[in-house]
Amino acid sequence: MGNRVEDSIDGGYFGTQNISGLELVAKLTISGSRWFATSQLGYDSPEYQNGVVRGNDLYDDSGIIKIGYVSGNSASINGYPRMRK
Repeated sequence: MGNRVEDSIDGGYFGTQNISGLELVAKLTISGSRWFATSQLGYDSPEYQNGVVRGNDLYDDSGIIKIGYVSGNSASINGYPRMRK
């Protein structure tokens, strides 16, 4: 059992952004100490990222570089549109 603050950010987040007429779609899933994200621009192949969760902060897979965070019901990752739960 983790502490309740970390448990509360678990779940799925979703966001979209229009870039030069193409839709960038981003999905983020947080589960315990890991996160997994996909982003897809228009009909391009999806790109996948994953990493480590510490508190409300999202780090790359090495656990060294902070690339995002969760605040309330929204999540932010560098290069992704803002995502909401």
